[in-house]
Parts: sequence; structure tokens; C-alpha cells
Amino acid sequence: MQQVTVEFKEEVPLQELKDLSNVSNATKLSGYSFQLSTTDPEAVKKQLLQLSIEKNWNIVSLQSQSQSLENVFRSLTQ
Repeated sequence: MQQVTVEFKEEVPLQELKDLSNVSNATKLSGYSFQLSTTDPEAVKKQLLQLSIEKNWNIVSLQSQSQSLENVFRSLTQ
């Protein structure tokens, strides 16, 4: 599982991010930042860009990172 972190300039409904295809989970981090779990981060980034154009949302930051096996194990065993 990989993570896509996105920060907007304004408030964005969390449910709209959860409803994106290829997103298995979405959580609000702080302010206008969200973390999306996905198996296809490139597709999710494209969807976010398209949705931001349609909804007139301003993306401040968009990045993806993969979780290490150690981090996955820790999250599963907590």
C-alpha cells in the first residue's frame, strides 16, 4: 500500500477524496492536508488534479510515498 499526501488551499470534503477510485482509505491530517491510501498513486494523483480542476480546488502540495515493510508490520501489530 502506498500513500498520497495532498494539501489544498481551502476546505475540501473528505468524502469526495474517499470516493476516488483506487483509494482504499482517506484521512484528514491537519488543516487542509489529507493522506490517501492506494495501490496506484499515479492514477490517484491524476484523479486529484482532474477533480481539482472540476471543483476549482487549489492544490498546494501533492506527493506520494510507499510504506516500508517495517511500517506496514508496525501498523498491523498495534
